[in-house]
Amino acid sequence: MKRLALLVAIDEHFGSDERLAFAETDCDRLYEALTSGRYGFGASNTLKLKGSCATLAQRAIRWNVLYGRLWELREAEPLELFVFYFAGDAFEADGETYLVPADGHPRHLDQCVRLAALLDAIGAVPAKQRLVIFETCRRSATGTAAAALPESFASKISRAEEMIVLSSCSVGECSHEDALLGGGVYTHYLAEALDNPAALANQAVGGVSVFAVHEYAAERTRRWAQRHGVSQNPRPYAPNAPTIRLGPGAPLTYSLPAYVADRESRTQRIVAILRNIEQPRGPDDRYAVRILARLSSFAIADNEPAHLDDSVFGGLLVEERDAMCELLERGAAFKVILSFCSAEELVREHPQEAQRYLGRMRHLAAFLRGLLRRPDVVARFTIVRFAMDERNLLLLDHDYVFEGRRLWPSGGFDVTTITEAPTQVAREVDLFDRLLTNGIQELRDRYPLPPGPGLNGALMKMTIDQLETEIEAMERTAAAERVH
Repeated sequence: MKRLALLVAIDEHFGSDERLAFAETDCDRLYEALTSGRYGFGASNTLKLKGSCATLAQRAIRWNVLYGRLWELREAEPLELFVFYFAGDAFEADGETYLVPADGHPRHLDQCVRLAALLDAIGAVPAKQRLVIFETCRRSATGTAAAALPESFASKISRAEEMIVLSSCSVGECSHEDALLGGGVYTHYLAEALDNPAALANQAVGGVSVFAVHEYAAERTRRWAQRHGVSQNPRPYAPNAPTIRLGPGAPLTYSLPAYVADRESRTQRIVAILRNIEQPRGPDDRYAVRILARLSSFAIADNEPAHLDDSVFGGLLVEERDAMCELLERGAAFKVILSFCSAEELVREHPQEAQRYLGRMRHLAAFLRGLLRRPDVVARFTIVRFAMDERNLLLLDHDYVFEGRRLWPSGGFDVTTITEAPTQVAREVDLFDRLLTNGIQELRDRYPLPPGPGLNGALMKMTIDQLETEIEAMERTAAAERVH
């Protein structure tokens, strides 16, 4: 499922004597923060309507704000998240709050946007979650007076359903602009929080919470107001609603020595991140998990903890496997490269681990045989096996890279770094996909693999055959050892 943002800002509306200095600047600033690459927004899914825009289709006139864009979205594919932002004037008339578009005038209500109608239009957008941000009742940086936020705003917003609303001020207050900040105070700090997610408090491992972003901006806005002798207290509405995760959050990069004993805390971090991944997206934009490992987490058996010297760690391995399986069931796509060695090589390198390794190979083969009976899952599960240098990777879409040196038969990634730096993640994704594509092409050159939809099933059957061949070889070797 996709995301879409509609950002609206008006510095000057029809018939106004004074103009705001930074409403449209704030729109540009928030646009830059949202499209930074962290939050799933870009030029194609972040739209701006500004009062000064020369192009009619992009001007913040009443029709475009209330009908044009929002009505178009009613017929669109369901969204994961819809964000609406408004910066401009608002006022109260006949017990209703109105927003003033570029072609509107407060004396003519039919030229303005009734808040209730706008909320209804936003509510009709097919989206799993909706975030609405109002930077209204602005007092210009030049000191121009503004009407305070009316009571009707709060009463209408508090009854809005299936959306989270952030307001730049409370009822009876104005929102302020600051020439030194170069924008509205609240939006300035909102964008600052989005630019610097590492500074946010109370982040869940799963990503940047809307409420954490708001609290960062609200606290700094209140401090600014105290220094300037005014009152401005931004507030959220629907604070008890499930929070919206905007993105992966602050980098979780840290270094660990290779093969350290503290494998429990390392695996706990992996499990925590897996558990906090948002609902995988739809068929046209699936959440993708990429794995390069000897056998992968899917090889962990339920009874393995009982056979490990550390049952706590064994339990974490099962949790990691289960979290992967949950992602698969929820629609994620998996690309898996297995680099498991031959039975002879394993017995030679790790004779004490041979039986545990054999158990994992059996479990993985059974798991893959179960998937083969589910064509819908096979269509999004690509798995191959070919010789690789000893490197282990777990890539969670374009959000995280877990990098380690080896997946020992005793289990668990020996992780040295966890990172969500966009450039590094993109580079690793590209390298992985090239490796997978080249490996499949080599197999095509050697074996009669079918094209199109049947390819994944053929690759999975080939992997199962390779596993079963190694399992038989290990069983023969074990039988021979018992005879001797």
